Amino acid sequence: MSFKDQNWEQREKTLGDIAEREFEKWAGSKSIRYDRFGICRPNVDARLLADFISHMPDYLAQLGPHVYLIEVQGCGADRTVKFKHRKLRAAGRWQRLHTVLWFFYNQAADESVLMRHAAVERMCAFGMGFRIDGYFDGTKPIAQVSWSTLKRAAAQDHSEEIDGI
Repeated sequence: MSFKDQNWEQREKTLGDIAEREFEKWAGSKSIRYDRFGICRPNVDARLLADFISHMPDYLAQLGPHVYLIEVQGCGADRTVKFKHRKLRAAGRWQRLHTVLWFFYNQAADESVLMRHAAVERMCAFGMGFRIDGYFDGTKPIAQVSWSTLKRAAAQDHSEEIDGI
């Protein structure tokens, strides 16, 4: 059964694990020091938390002389990255406190991309807010970006120039 066809309880058991393991593998291959930062499937009902807390970036990572907050997100078989508006807004709040980078992993293509939060916001923007390209679980608005568009945006963002990479 494909991931998208599983019920929430099945999906929640592995949600994000593949992309996060890939980030750790990538960071290790570059001798990048990192620590877990955000909560991972807490024993409390995360829906009762403020978005700023429930959507904390996943890692702290030292790339060269700088430490960044790293948000990790995967991409499924449809090769489309789906951004929940709540998560984008929370990442924007974190960005105001400390620099946020996004690490994306496309399991189907076995490719990863690192980019700045501002570039992610530009991809999802529509007017003064974010595009609504669909809904997660039928209720939470999302902006969707194809993997090829995301890779082009990362190249334009010059993410390879992020300190320490």
